[in-house]
Amino acid sequence: MTHLRLMCAFVALFFLAVCLSFGQAVNGTLLGTVTDTSGASVAGAKVAATEVNTGIGRESSSNESGNFTFSDLPPGKYKILVELAGFEKAARENIDVLVNSSTRVDVTLTAGSIN
Repeated sequence: MTHLRLMCAFVALFFLAVCLSFGQAVNGTLLGTVTDTSGASVAGAKVAATEVNTGIGRESSSNESGNFTFSDLPPGKYKILVELAGFEKAARENIDVLVNSSTRVDVTLTAGSIN
């Protein structure tokens, strides 16, 4: 009878481990805030995130609070480009997005023209 209990416990633990492994995240999140040099949030800025090894990218815009989010990104090294009329383009490179984590990259835009 003890052998049967041990076998049932082993099978239950095995199925629990399998179920938990399916629930694990395999992607990450890249988020941040776009501000100007005075610290005010900048809404409507075009934000592009590109994985540098594959060249695959996504685009979004900063919301009314200046925030942007790219969720469910494959892990990798990313570059962010932020632009809005009346401001110089801003770029951030070598951003590591890791599995099951959030990476924050805040960007400050400087008044000027888009180059």
